[in-house]
Amino acid sequence: AESSCTAMFAYAFITGVRRGWLCPGKFGSPARKAWVALCGSLDEYANLPETCCGTGKRDDLQYYFDRTRVHGDPHGQAPMLWCAGALLEK
Repeated sequence: AESSCTAMFAYAFITGVRRGWLCPGKFGSPARKAWVALCGSLDEYANLPETCCGTGKRDDLQYYFDRTRVHGDPHGQAPMLWCAGALLEK
């Protein structure tokens, strides 16, 4: 599983529920599940694993499936921080 996309969707769900844009009954549980899973996957330095490096556009689906995955790449770290910030909002 690629984690940066999960973190981005978690952020969207958290923000949507907290701001009243999304139904808490439908999106609250998936948001929490994603956040807990992401936090559980962090390494000892709080690096998010399985984050794809940035890509350019290409007309080849396999190209995206074969992307290198790294730990601690900003493409994953940033959405994790967005989630934390959204969860801390009053």
